[in-house]
Amino acid sequence: MWTLTFYRKKTFVGPMRYSELETALVDIHGVPDGGRKGFRARLRVLRDMGVPCVAKPGKGAGGVEYSFDDLWETAVGLALARGGLPPLRIAIVVDAFRKLNILDEVRRKQKRLKSDMWCSALLLGFETDALTHGIVAPVIAPLERIFAELKQTEKNPDTVALLYGLINLSQLTRNCEAAISKR
Repeated sequence: MWTLTFYRKKTFVGPMRYSELETALVDIHGVPDGGRKGFRARLRVLRDMGVPCVAKPGKGAGGVEYSFDDLWETAVGLALARGGLPPLRIAIVVDAFRKLNILDEVRRKQKRLKSDMWCSALLLGFETDALTHGIVAPVIAPLERIFAELKQTEKNPDTVALLYGLINLSQLTRNCEAAISKR
C-alpha cells in the first residue's frame, strides 16, 4: 500500500479496488439503492470508453487497482454525462484533462487564489456560424473570471459566445476526498 498526500495535509490510503471506487462514486453522486443498477451501467459505458484509463484484464481477472485520479476522472465524466454530454465526448474531455494535469492545476489555482475553480466551455463563433463552426475553449478559473470573459466576448458585435458545461471542480475534488476518506 502507498500513501498519497494532498496539499490540504489530508492523507488517503490507496490503491482502491473497483468496488471501493464504485461505492465512493455512489456516495459522491447520491445514488439511491434502487438506482445502483443503472448507475453501474453508466460506469460500464464510461469504463469501456476509457474513463478512467486503466488496464482491462478481462472477466474474472483481478488485480486492477484504481487511484484517486481515476476516481476524480470518473466523477468528472459522470458530471459531464449529467450535463448531457455523450460518452465519446466525455472520453475526449477527460483524456484532455488527464494529459493537461487539470486536477493538479485545480489544486494549485485554488490554493493560490483561495477560490473554487470552475470548469466551463465557451463556444466562440461568428453570428450564425457559432454552433457549426465555433471554437470550444475550456476555461478553468474562478466563476467571476468565467463570467468576466463571457461579458468581454459579448462586447464584440460580430462574436457570439455561449457558455455551457459549468462544473465546480474544487467541490468535486472535495467530494472525492470525502468519499475516499470514509473507506
